[in-house]
Amino acid sequence: MKTINSLRVATLLALAASSASADVSVVNGTLTISDAVGGLNSKIIVGPDPGMVSLYQVPGAADGETYMGIRALRVLSGAGPDQIDLEIEQVSSFDVLVDTGAGESAIQVKWIVPPTVARVVPRLDLRPGAGAKRVFFDFDSFASNVDLNWSVAAGAGSAEIIGEIEFKEGSVDATATLAMGLSSAADKVDLLVDSMAQNLRLDVIGRGTDLINTKVIADRPSNLVDVGYDIQGDARSNLIGFDLISAARNVVVDHAIRGGAGADEVKLGMTQIVRAPVRSSLQVGLGQSNDKLEILYGGVASSLTVSGGVTLDGGNDQMVFISDYATAAALNLHGNDGFDIMKAEIKGPLSGWRSGVMQLLGGIGNDELILGVQRGGMESIIDGGPGIDIGFGPGRIVNCEIIN
Repeated sequence: MKTINSLRVATLLALAASSASADVSVVNGTLTISDAVGGLNSKIIVGPDPGMVSLYQVPGAADGETYMGIRALRVLSGAGPDQIDLEIEQVSSFDVLVDTGAGESAIQVKWIVPPTVARVVPRLDLRPGAGAKRVFFDFDSFASNVDLNWSVAAGAGSAEIIGEIEFKEGSVDATATLAMGLSSAADKVDLLVDSMAQNLRLDVIGRGTDLINTKVIADRPSNLVDVGYDIQGDARSNLIGFDLISAARNVVVDHAIRGGAGADEVKLGMTQIVRAPVRSSLQVGLGQSNDKLEILYGGVASSLTVSGGVTLDGGNDQMVFISDYATAAALNLHGNDGFDIMKAEIKGPLSGWRSGVMQLLGGIGNDELILGVQRGGMESIIDGGPGIDIGFGPGRIVNCEIIN
């Protein structure tokens, strides 16, 4: 398991030694640790028995002090640097809230759900306050039916967040919502979801993320992979990445991406390794700067049905769209103002879907619009808009001074 480097260990130890005792209480099955002074350097172990919680290095509590019958844990700290280490092994639903207050913080969580046929709902709510913060979450589930909810609401200051989520063999229905709410500082988020579940339903939500990379591996034969990727960057330049490897018989991938005023770079990719249909929607808008967008549907899927649109807004933008499959599209790819280069390549037949067609729209500026299709069945429109434009491809081409 990865570890997080200590935050000024000497300072933490000094604060822990001088801190007033934390307030430890249990009300209706909720164990609360509250330290108004702050500067916690504590380890908390939940389990392995149901509802069992043991405390270590909590000011005012004896090391190993244990509570039973606990269903929820709250850790609240005041100003000062904190280092919180949680180890959780629970076969039933359990809720955790960690609020570190202002000051630098490091939060490390290792959570295991043992095998069970009952539905398990783990909830982890992390609220590191203002100041530099590091979060590492390692989650392994062996349960047949699990619904994970993990959220991070970070205060001002840079954040580094790493999440590794695994649904192990024996998983049937795995659902996860991963929500990151960050400040306008320099942030980095790396998420890995590795699923052996028969049905995976995953939603990743990011707000204020400067750099976020998400990789989803579902490369064992399964029934369903359904992923929603909803990311909104901040006013800076944003780097947004997504990659899916799927062997499911049914695949749904929905992207809602919004960049900021800076130069954004977005890469959205998937590889389907068994013949099966893929359905996808795109809602992408990338702000007023020189942005780069790459969208790839790769592998051996039997077909792709894609809908929605891409808006690159102002700036001299670059976009590449590639589908390795037969594609039914109701999709608008819109460059808007600026000198844009937009390329789309369909390696199978292209057709309309639900009365829609595929459109490459240049907007104002001198644009280069290229649509490549290897086989027939074409329904498309290339429209250069105002400016001196280049249009290349089959279908209908309008407002282009240089064509084919």
